[in-house]
Order: sequence, then structure tokens, then C-alpha cells
Amino acid sequence: MAEAIPFLPGVPHQSLECTINGVTRIFEARWNTRDDSWYLNVLEVDEEPILMGIKLRLGVEMGRSCTHELFASGARALVAIDFSGRAQEAGLDDLGTRVAVVYFTEVDKFLAQVPQAPVPREPAL
Repeated sequence: MAEAIPFLPGVPHQSLECTINGVTRIFEARWNTRDDSWYLNVLEVDEEPILMGIKLRLGVEMGRSCTHELFASGARALVAIDFSGRAQEAGLDDLGTRVAVVYFTEVDKFLAQVPQAPVPREPAL
């Protein structure tokens, strides 16, 4: 099941523990003032790096080339999503509100590609 990483808006450097698929990992988000962008680190709880210095960009599957079990050969990914529909990258105050980082499993990715069947309507009398 897709899980959002609970980042806080307006906090330029944050580190939090989050459980994904029953395993706790550390997620760090850092705001870079030079290019007005967020950067993400993912670590094991013993601080062993999994992903480091990944620039947050909407729709990009972060971790797709990572061989760590969290990403299982590209079958799972972290994706930044703009829930407002504006398709605007996250500013300092947007991460954790308008823009969320969501972990998708292979099942979530499959379900997103399955066309939705139309809802049957009752015949007009």
C-alpha cells in the first residue's frame, strides 16, 4: 500500500524515522537555498546510507536504479506528488502539505496502470 513520508512544512532540515513495509528507516529532507530545492537521504536505522542527495522532482521515481531491498530492482519507488494539481515543485513550505513524498510498491504501480471500469448507471424510467 502506498505510504506518505510525514515531512513537516517549513522545516529546512528534518530527519524522521518512518516504517515502510514493516521496517523502520530514516528519511532526511534538506532545503538547499542555492537552487531552492529539497534533497532527500534515506538511511537504515543504524545510519547506513540507502539513497543520498537525491533532488526531489515531481513524478521522478527516486530509487529506481538502487539495488537496495527497499526498491527491489525498480519495482518500488519514492515519488514526489503535487496534490494540488498545479504541477509545481515543492518550495520550503510545500513539502508535507501540497507536495508529499510517497512510497509506492509494485502493487500500487500496477493498480495505477489498470483502467478503471465505468460505474454502471441505473436505466432511466
